[in-house]
Amino acid sequence: LYSLDGFTGNGNEATGYIGDDTDVTIPSGVFRIAADAFSASSFTSVSVPDGVRIVGANAFENCNDLVSVNGTGTNNAVYFTTVGENAFSYCTSLTRIAFAAAVDIADSAFYECTSLTDVYYGGTQSGWSSISVSSNNDQLNLANIHVQPQISGTWGNLNWVLDNDGVLTISGAGEMDPFTQNSTDAWRM
Repeated sequence: LYSLDGFTGNGNEATGYIGDDTDVTIPSGVFRIAADAFSASSFTSVSVPDGVRIVGANAFENCNDLVSVNGTGTNNAVYFTTVGENAFSYCTSLTRIAFAAAVDIADSAFYECTSLTDVYYGGTQSGWSSISVSSNNDQLNLANIHVQPQISGTWGNLNWVLDNDGVLTISGAGEMDPFTQNSTDAWRM
């Protein structure tokens, strides 16, 4: 058991908060946020280190003042792989969440997050579509989903797309333009 910066925990699991701050940073070294750890806390923002992968059931339930959950990834993305049942339910002030990669979202994890309008995802649209979002997450499903842009271009009669999953797709028909050593095409530099 430990107490650090107002957080209580057991090993690599944060189990509660006994401080008075409303803008908090979960200590590095935490891997899991325990069930009910911060339920009904008066947090307005929570900063999460990239090591946190699991958010337990009811972990932030009824944190009515919680506006933001910020990670270290692009768009302040968190690296959660599992968000437990009711983890953020009734966080009525939460406006956005960003996931760095694929995540399993349990039943009612974002239930009644009535201010949630934007979800950011560090992968492609097809990647987001394959994420497991269980029932009673209507606000999450109705939010604007923002995915990372793809990189694409054209060379001669070929079109190419490099998606965030690292898949390069080349399409086109006919002969390819001849390669010249002194070409100024950006991809050859």
